Amino acid sequence: MARGNRMTDLPEPLTPEYCDLRGYDFMPLFGHRLFSSEFYTEASDAEFRAGMRLWWAAWNQLPAGSLPNSDRALATLADFGRDVKAWQAVKERALHGFILCSDGRLYHPMLCQEALDAYEERLRKSKKRLKDKERLQAWREMRRKQNGDAHQSEEQSNDEMEVKRVSSEFQGHIRNACVAENARGDRDRDSYISPSLRSGSSSSPSAEAVGSRAAEFDEFWAAYPRKVDKGSAMKAHTKARTKTPQSEIMLGLSRHVAAWPDRKSDHGFDLIPYPASWLNAMGWAGDPEASAAARKHANPHRVTRNTQGAPSIWDAVLDHPGV
Repeated sequence: MARGNRMTDLPEPLTPEYCDLRGYDFMPLFGHRLFSSEFYTEASDAEFRAGMRLWWAAWNQLPAGSLPNSDRALATLADFGRDVKAWQAVKERALHGFILCSDGRLYHPMLCQEALDAYEERLRKSKKRLKDKERLQAWREMRRKQNGDAHQSEEQSNDEMEVKRVSSEFQGHIRNACVAENARGDRDRDSYISPSLRSGSSSSPSAEAVGSRAAEFDEFWAAYPRKVDKGSAMKAHTKARTKTPQSEIMLGLSRHVAAWPDRKSDHGFDLIPYPASWLNAMGWAGDPEASAAARKHANPHRVTRNTQGAPSIWDAVLDHPGV
């Protein structure tokens, strides 16, 4: 019962559980906002230093933008070590802007918004690196094929010189045979290179490729809020990956998750499509807001907010503006 009251009274987490910026060594500071804020003007040196340490710690937590709600953990993250009493002396001001959410963690609205933007940028860069790697692999395969053809041509030329010394008549036959062989080699090279340039993979998937697809589906399944009919979802994901990279699917999913209704409300969960249906409909390429509005219109008697009056994520942001 106590858990139900907590979920009703507190806002939902401001960043999804898969928002991970660990290893991303850049966090925007926005000095024009920081240095004109109440936190900067009112905090002591110790409070300001602890607050900045906690901002950086939250950027590298999972999910990004959050902190554990534990004095011992916060004392360590704020560089007080095991001196919990010294941490409690600066705690109130150092945690300026952080709010407690229904998962029991502290979230900073401004940091969470920047974390979402940084996570999307990270996915876009990952997609670009993958495409660059595929192009480089295709170029290397083409050069290896060309070098092999050049070596083969050199050997054929040496054989041709030997035949010339035997018979001038036979020389003509050899020349014609070489021309035909080179033409066939060109056709074979084109048929070999073109699929690589188009897809960057062979026609029959290797064991490594199969394992990679399974890992990609596990990533999608962990992030998708409505886990129904896993077998159909796996087939739909395999089909979807032939159309678009994994990073594009996950980027689209993160946008839809933010637009979908509260999964803990009475009927909001029903407005989230089955994972297989979302994948088959190329949901990652659609407009999250338009999709949510269409499903709500198709189910007019269902609600997308908690009927007990729980505030939405962004209601909580407005009530706690932070810095």
